[in-house]
Amino acid sequence: MTIETNQTVTAREHILLRWLKAVLSFCGDLAETTVVRLALMVLMAWLYLDAPDLDLSLIAVLHHRSIITHSLLPALVFLIFRREVGAAPMAGAMIGISVHMSCDMLSPMVGYGQIWLPAPFKIPLGFFSYFWIAGNALGGYFIAYRLMQRYLPQGFGKPVFIVLAGAMGAYYGIENEGYLGAVVIATLVPLLVVIHAWRTRRKV
Repeated sequence: MTIETNQTVTAREHILLRWLKAVLSFCGDLAETTVVRLALMVLMAWLYLDAPDLDLSLIAVLHHRSIITHSLLPALVFLIFRREVGAAPMAGAMIGISVHMSCDMLSPMVGYGQIWLPAPFKIPLGFFSYFWIAGNALGGYFIAYRLMQRYLPQGFGKPVFIVLAGAMGAYYGIENEGYLGAVVIATLVPLLVVIHAWRTRRKV
């Protein structure tokens, strides 16, 4: 490769880097607006309601209720983005996964109801599946709550969490599970946040 060719490639790389930085900066500026952040949270919460069942598309490698997809791992994909850009969609994704896994708690931990290790093991966790599902569901709610508190304007984080988690829980419980017990367990965490906020205000 000649010196001229090297210089041409280097110049193109610099141009590409400048364009990439401009795009990331633009995305960062967009993510600064509350409306865009709220939209990303709602969209990702809705899309990620079914994210844990992606294991059905990879059944040769993953068992249904795989320990990989039935966890917070799918939501962590947003860590590859800048913190300001990825925080909002990650918060929504955490809520979607947490709602799904909350409803999974109602299944008997036998057969496909259990959490399974991937190939080549494909071993179920048995009774410990309850701890895995509950831990990830609660962890997802907690992370979503903290992200909303940090990246939404002061005073918005808690009500947005309550409304979004409650709405997604009610929707998924009715639409996907179809009975009251699912609605109750899928909206339990936002309900507890409401009760805690109400009791705190009464003490003030």
